[in-house]
Amino acid sequence: MRFVGVHYAITAAQRDGLLGKADDAAKMAFFSDDIEAGFDEEHGQICDNAWEAIHCCLTDGPKPDAKAGSAPLNLAILGGQQVLKSEAAYIIRLVEADQVKALAVALGPLDKAWMQGMFAKHSASDGPEVVDVTWDWFTKVRDFLGRAAKNGRAVLFTADQ
Repeated sequence: MRFVGVHYAITAAQRDGLLGKADDAAKMAFFSDDIEAGFDEEHGQICDNAWEAIHCCLTDGPKPDAKAGSAPLNLAILGGQQVLKSEAAYIIRLVEADQVKALAVALGPLDKAWMQGMFAKHSASDGPEVVDVTWDWFTKVRDFLGRAAKNGRAVLFTADQ
């Protein structure tokens, strides 16, 4: 079972601090102490376990795959730069600030009919309530990415596995 996904809009100093760490343990410690601990509604957005379905919709694929889809839509969840060498226990993906801007623009025109079409194509057995819940989380993530783009911030997507 996959767990809750969370996005963080990070400063350039946080980005550099995270990427400057030598190994996964040091990166996780930095993430926990300097990024996760400062979670707030302006610079963080939970997407619950809907991240998998959101990623599949954005990459036009049947299952979460970091290599699926094309930019910029595939950057929203798993398509960013892999931060940790091992993602066996935890995923941290980085989307650079300039990429966040392109992603926010690309997400803008997507509507609920588009998402319903993606579910019909890849998850026809899911009922309308699943689409509704996924759409709700998607709109929150889209709004968050728009704010991050406006503020010129890079974004991390995280999830434990």
